[in-house]
Formats: sequence, C-alpha cells, structure tokens
Amino acid sequence: MKYNINIQKDDNGEYLVTFPDVPEAVTTVDSLDDLQAQAIDALISAFDFYIGNKKPIPIPKKANKEFIILPTTLASKIYLYNEWLASNLKKVDIANKMGMKPSNLERLFNLRYRSKMEAIEQAINILGKHLDVQIV
Repeated sequence: MKYNINIQKDDNGEYLVTFPDVPEAVTTVDSLDDLQAQAIDALISAFDFYIGNKKPIPIPKKANKEFIILPTTLASKIYLYNEWLASNLKKVDIANKMGMKPSNLERLFNLRYRSKMEAIEQAINILGKHLDVQIV
C-alpha cells in the first residue's frame, strides 16, 4: 500500500511531509533518512483518528513520484478495519467465529500492535473477503 507524500523543505532545514490522501497526517523530519519511520507514525496517528470516529481509513490513490510504502501487516489491518466497518458484523461475532476472546481480536484492529498475518487473514475471510499478496 503506497501513500503519496509531498515534501517541502523549510527555512530551518527541516522537511514538512504531508499526505494528499490523508490530510490529517502531517509530520516534520530533520533528515530524509528519518522519513519512512516518521511518515508511518504520522499516518498511524491519523488513522487512529478515523478509527476513533468509526470512519473508513482512506485508501491511497495511484502512487505518484514520491510515496511511502506501508508494511504489509499494517496495510492488511487497514483493509480489515475498512471491511469490518462496511459489514454488519460485530467484533464479538468475528471473535467467536475465530475462537478467540474479543480482547484478543481488538489487537487485530490496533495499528500499533504487531499481529500475525494468519490472524488478520482469518478475520478478513470471516468478512467474506480474501487477502491477496503480490510482489511488484
């Protein structure tokens, strides 16, 4: 999953990073070496806002020249959350179908928690969808 970024160098030598698909996400970095980690952190913070307000997380449009690539697990969690939000299922129903406690299922929706891909895939399957991973 690739999110487009805009980078502007300011007068202090820092870089302002914004995201056209997620206007709520903004960060600054001292060095472009820090860009990937800082950008992902800014996106997760913005995504937490969407989750807190039960709104879909924006899926990026086609990648432009400059973009950030999200880790596969994080991208999968975003798809899981959006599919769950669009469904009529309660999280407790998904947890029951997966044979786990609802508190354990909540970790799959926590973007900062490292979940196993198998569990994310199982939850996506319960929502009637299929996770497809490709090398590009």
